[in-house]
Amino acid sequence: MTRPSIKSRRLWLAICGGLLLPLWLALGFHHDSSRDYSPIVGQHVAKADQVYTLRNGKLAIEIQTMPSDFLKEFGPRFDQTAVLRSARVDGKNVLGKWGMPDEFGIDGIGVLGYEQAQPGEYFIKIGVGLLERTEPNAYQFFGRYPIHHAFETQVEKSDNRLKVVQETSGKTAWAYRYEKAYQLIEGEGLKISYQLTNRSNQSIQFNHYNHHWFRSEHAPIQAGDWVEVGFPIPQHSSSFETHGRKLRLGAPPSEQAPHYLAIDSAATDLTENHFTLYLNNRAVVFYQADFSPIRFAAYAVPDGFCPEYFFQRTLAAGETATWSASYDFTPAQPTE
Repeated sequence: MTRPSIKSRRLWLAICGGLLLPLWLALGFHHDSSRDYSPIVGQHVAKADQVYTLRNGKLAIEIQTMPSDFLKEFGPRFDQTAVLRSARVDGKNVLGKWGMPDEFGIDGIGVLGYEQAQPGEYFIKIGVGLLERTEPNAYQFFGRYPIHHAFETQVEKSDNRLKVVQETSGKTAWAYRYEKAYQLIEGEGLKISYQLTNRSNQSIQFNHYNHHWFRSEHAPIQAGDWVEVGFPIPQHSSSFETHGRKLRLGAPPSEQAPHYLAIDSAATDLTENHFTLYLNNRAVVFYQADFSPIRFAAYAVPDGFCPEYFFQRTLAAGETATWSASYDFTPAQPTE
């Protein structure tokens, strides 16, 4: 049998590439040269900008560990262990540029040791590491606090699940073990589970939320988009319009004039901790969580509509908190 020439083999590879690339893109595989897509399974140490893909039916999600662009854009505000960067249904992404990052202590509750630290001394940001206090003012979530030491993150990946684990290291007055797991569930769904253990000799209080950055692919958030929540909405003076349990955008948001509403002690029952988000008159996600929230907030800019419930706990020394949230990316469509 005559062996094909190098020229013939190169031609064959070029043809295959031309045929397979459109199929690759149609299935929702979008390569970003700034991220590392190396296939890694099993348990290992996380590295910056590593991307992991989980797939189930029509749903494909991308999770990125230690995202360097978040540090550049936001400083050490968000959990650096892992971020959900995209969620594609039939190849169409329902998340904006910043995906779904987690944040602990947006109001300072859970920023461990900040109040005790003097400028030039260190405090702990859960999900990040040991940070330096640079000023005498109260903690600011947008502060560009220098990272003195980033805590190592371990990654464990299987076919439909990815878990990250972070523990404090070094001699500190505060210590924790933090676990977060992304698990594909029945249908086109995702469950994110959290576990935080207080390994200090003193109690800690913290709050947490996931900054949902939802949008329809290639379409900005617009007037008429709405979210339906699980609790009665009280009177408010925000720019959202209220219709029963719906918060609707009466005008398109802008970066200079975003829509924002925060309601403390919004949902008092577990059965009320849910929402359905509608963009371009289509339901894009149904969210439900297993905790009683202390706050509900809604934020909307052109690149994202962000409805969010907040979890808060106080942990005694040695105590562990667990909580979770589930996302259905193919929810029932409105009948009206």
